[in-house]
Amino acid sequence: MEKQKVELSRLGAHVFLNAIDTWIYRNVVTRTILLPAQILAVRHLNSITKRLNSKLLLHTLNCSNKPILFSLSVEEIVSVQLTIQHEKDNPALLKVLGDIHQRSLNFNQLAPFSP
Repeated sequence: MEKQKVELSRLGAHVFLNAIDTWIYRNVVTRTILLPAQILAVRHLNSITKRLNSKLLLHTLNCSNKPILFSLSVEEIVSVQLTIQHEKDNPALLKVLGDIHQRSLNFNQLAPFSP
């Protein structure tokens, strides 16, 4: 299955990483009871975190002002949609999650992603 590319600003990348790290800390590190789908999502969230941290570091070292092109697989998109909730007071995270949801519509033939 083809990966979907999402354009992230530097701020958007930081906010997205923070949202993933916060979710993992609140739910995995503190040993909250998770749904089976959320347990499976943790591996994909860790993968996103590692790759995005690497891209963000290279982007910062190159002093680039261009958006970061980041690819997400179907599993990673589903993992984000299962776990990360938008916060109304955080428009940067809302934009990132909106862009990811937009990319998920490309996979509608596999499974409906609309809420």
